[in-house]
Amino acid sequence: MSLKFAIAKLFLATLLCGAVVVAAAPRPASADGFTDAFVGYRGGTSYREPTDPDAIAKTILQFAYLHVNGLGTSFFNLDILSSNGTDPANNGKTANPCSCTGGAQELYAVFRHEFSLSGLTKHSFAFGPVRDVGINGGFNYNSKQDNFTARVQQWMVGPEFSFKVPGSFNVSLMYRIEHNHSAFCLPDFSTGCGVQFKPTFYSESSWQFPFKVAVPAKFQGFFTYNSAKGLDGSGSPTAPEILLESALMWDVGSLAGKKNSVYLGVGYQFWRNKYGSLPTVTGSQASPLQLEAEFHL
Repeated sequence: MSLKFAIAKLFLATLLCGAVVVAAAPRPASADGFTDAFVGYRGGTSYREPTDPDAIAKTILQFAYLHVNGLGTSFFNLDILSSNGTDPANNGKTANPCSCTGGAQELYAVFRHEFSLSGLTKHSFAFGPVRDVGINGGFNYNSKQDNFTARVQQWMVGPEFSFKVPGSFNVSLMYRIEHNHSAFCLPDFSTGCGVQFKPTFYSESSWQFPFKVAVPAKFQGFFTYNSAKGLDGSGSPTAPEILLESALMWDVGSLAGKKNSVYLGVGYQFWRNKYGSLPTVTGSQASPLQLEAEFHL
């Protein structure tokens, strides 16, 4: 990891820690607190991975926690992804294919904390369609035991705008840095290396809109855009990346008198230039349908 990347990471961590200190200062208790924790499932048969010519079946076990109060929002999500043999495991050691027949497994963790400027200052930052302005920051971490042996470390921070809608709709504009690992590096493709990408402009939005068709339901999802991040470990240029995850979920628990406890539905993923791969790279474009479920605790 270069000194430049370390300084950028320290800068982002300092911003986040400073915001935590401000948020932790004594204030009157907020009456609008809300906490939600759930176990989720997503699965489909047409996921894609860069350089893999075939569709991949995956099951995704999800653990999520959300806390909202007058000072801001905390969100943590852990996905455990299991592929079929089309996306083979490699024990996370070398770039040489192993003789195993099982699919790769991946852990992907996401943490975000948004500090509400209205809540922190006791002064309204609402204007026009915007309900509040905040500072959002956090990280993405992952590890996957395939031939590529990715180990993502991403840090981001920037302003967030919350809009006046039924439900929720938030948009963040962020500065992001990334360090990763590649098993295929110059000048010798037989050895792996750490890869430090150029800092990027990163935008993410999330939404959840309630509605009712026979039973209560919700339309939810997120959208991210990441600008091109320079060269990858093999010296190839990267492309801007787009990821959309959306789902229609029905509150089937309400049929048994357990509102907001069990949701079932269908989702759609739209991924372009996955991980910054060029559009000419096989497997860099994906658009799978997903079956989804949530069990709220």
